[in-house]
Amino acid sequence: MTKKTNIWRVIVSVLSAAMGIQSSKNMKQDCENNSPLPYIIVGICFTIIFVGTLLFIVHYVVL
Repeated sequence: MTKKTNIWRVIVSVLSAAMGIQSSKNMKQDCENNSPLPYIIVGICFTIIFVGTLLFIVHYVVL
């Protein structure tokens, strides 16, 4: 049974997983209770923003 996922919970979960500080308890809870689609979408958005930020910083420092 899936519950409707709160967007803030998804964002916090993705950010904590990206930093490596998400507990295994929370990871299991996310996997068991929710659809993976919101996590995939937020993860892709996070990756694009992260890479874009790095490119901007490198471009700014080099030039």
